[in-house]
Amino acid sequence: MSVGGSAALGTALVAGAARGQEWAAVVGMPEFGVAAAVGMGADPDRLLLADAPGERWAEVVAALVEGVRLVLVRPPARPTPTLARRLVALARKNGCALVSVGDWEGAQVRLTVSDASWQGLGQGHGRLMARRVRVTAAGRGVAGRGDSTWLLLPAPDGRVTPAPTPLRHLELVP
Repeated sequence: MSVGGSAALGTALVAGAARGQEWAAVVGMPEFGVAAAVGMGADPDRLLLADAPGERWAEVVAALVEGVRLVLVRPPARPTPTLARRLVALARKNGCALVSVGDWEGAQVRLTVSDASWQGLGQGHGRLMARRVRVTAAGRGVAGRGDSTWLLLPAPDGRVTPAPTPLRHLELVP
């Protein structure tokens, strides 16, 4: 799987995986927002961070997929198709979700964020309360031409929740 369009989407996936008794890992992202992940519900004691593994990133990922629920990785360079297939197969064998930030050749599903807007500001002042986004799933692992849903990413409580569908202009016919 690959994610794009918003760092918050990868953070939300990590937060969802690092709850309860599960573990999640982040590889190659020294700027990863641990505080944001905790705000979205992650247990900080269940997060593993490999900030800068350099050229050994694939070895780090291979070791981690054997013991965690989800690995979010940003490779320093595009992996070869053979390496990508090997890591995906290893993750699948161990029941781990391998999620790449950006393009990953052969990704079954690509999640992207679009149509983002912040809520909560009044007449030029106030407090940002929530961010409303549309998340679209596409790829071979998605039925049809893909699907999208509206989410609050984050909602006012910091978590990820479904958002109401935006109202569209309706033409009234007498």
